[in-house]
Amino acid sequence: MKPPATPTTPYDAPLHGGLVVEASAGTGKTYTLTTLVARLIVEACFPIENLLIVTFTIAATGELRSRVWQTLRAARDAVRGNAANTTTQASELAKRWRQQGADDAEARLTRAIRDFDRATITTIHGFCQRALAEFALDAGFPFKFAVSGDGALEVESATRDFWRTLMAHESVSLLEYAKAQKFVLDEATAWTGQHHAKPNAIRPDANPEELERNRQRIDVQ
Repeated sequence: MKPPATPTTPYDAPLHGGLVVEASAGTGKTYTLTTLVARLIVEACFPIENLLIVTFTIAATGELRSRVWQTLRAARDAVRGNAANTTTQASELAKRWRQQGADDAEARLTRAIRDFDRATITTIHGFCQRALAEFALDAGFPFKFAVSGDGALEVESATRDFWRTLMAHESVSLLEYAKAQKFVLDEATAWTGQHHAKPNAIRPDANPEELERNRQRIDVQ
């Protein structure tokens, strides 16, 4: 038995089972995603509030939300035969639905547009926060909490303060050594931020006694 052919467009992609869309920037991921959303609403009969549409950043969320809205409106216009606001994407969808005999396409799209405020189009972090808030009791979380990032600004500020406080009383030889090694404070803050996000990855090679011996050796030199 031959394996099923790999879909080449979002119009022939399966709506059930696993589907992975792999593409680099600027190759049409949003176009593919909005096409699949419209097909799920019309062909798979999903209410828009039952779909989970996530992306990475808040800015991308706004763009994605706008594109989904535009796609649904244009698709409904195409189904109605209104050529004024029809796009190529909407025309392809309307043609497919006519061939399938999806007589309720307009009604399903109208319902999705009407209930668009109930759509879950958010960031991954936003969805996680929403899920934890709704199931806080089951997860053992307090009912009032916030999902924060890695605190990059706080880490940078603390690193700079630590550096100034620590090095203010160090010998000139140590400062000259750091200068000779082309030590850059910005690189230190970036390194600290990376390891702050992965605390288990920090594995110092030297113990405190060895570090102190090295510092004294620099002072002698």
